[in-house]
Amino acid sequence: MKRFVVSDMDGTILRHQNKTITIDQITIDAINKISKDNNYNFSIATGRHYLDVMQMLNNHNIKLSNDAFIIGMNGCQIFSCKENKLIHSSTIENKDIGLIDEIGEYLYKNFKEVMLFGYGDPNTLFFIKNKKLNDEVLKKKVLEYEGENSVIKIEFYDDISHIKNAFKFCVSIATDTDIYEIVKYLEKKYPQFTFYKTGPRYMEILTKGVSKKNAISYINDKFLKNNPKDMVSLGDSGNDIEMLEYTGTSITRYDTDEKVKDVCNKVYEYVASEFVGRAIMDILERKI
Repeated sequence: MKRFVVSDMDGTILRHQNKTITIDQITIDAINKISKDNNYNFSIATGRHYLDVMQMLNNHNIKLSNDAFIIGMNGCQIFSCKENKLIHSSTIENKDIGLIDEIGEYLYKNFKEVMLFGYGDPNTLFFIKNKKLNDEVLKKKVLEYEGENSVIKIEFYDDISHIKNAFKFCVSIATDTDIYEIVKYLEKKYPQFTFYKTGPRYMEILTKGVSKKNAISYINDKFLKNNPKDMVSLGDSGNDIEMLEYTGTSITRYDTDEKVKDVCNKVYEYVASEFVGRAIMDILERKI
């Protein structure tokens, strides 16, 4: 039985540096090495669209094994490399889309620098226009967020009413905002959604029950039959916490959120990207 090892992308495999995306060579080499090792199934669980992940891996000459999985949109998508297709997909129910508009109005009214956007099927990123920010400013922000080579198509809309088949919504907000407090408030008011802090100024909104952890559990029940205690996960933000708690070994970096470090049993003293390469080599050398 192969040991399942799963890693987040942003802030984990890749590092945002000087407005560019970097994957260190040590990490590229380590992922390619573990992907060729028949003792392991190395897969990815990310907030990105699975098509974006595939292009990013290709651009960095990273090749996953045939039996690997890409969990995209924080669990909304499960792509099988073996079947070369999505084997699971979930979107926010159309009846709940109006509530996102309500959440947006609350955020626009009470907080600074709010930007509301979402991801739709098949690979569209759509902005709900904030009159304080013009389209060019928004486009610049998304290119910084997604990367210049993203396959995501950008569209701008005046309102949310016509949007269908949305995987998730995201909120960008001023850096001095306590996002965990906003999450706590919104969770109580809108129990049909899950809210995650995903960075110093980002929050994500998904259908209740959708998560990286639940996607991994789905894959394990259907294909892997691993004991979760034998699994390894790597991550760095709030949307990784459930996944990190689910696996027996959980790894993060030293300079991330304290709430993430609190649930991990290994914290590496290396920056984003590099720590993944170091950790994978330790796994291959049976130190983990």
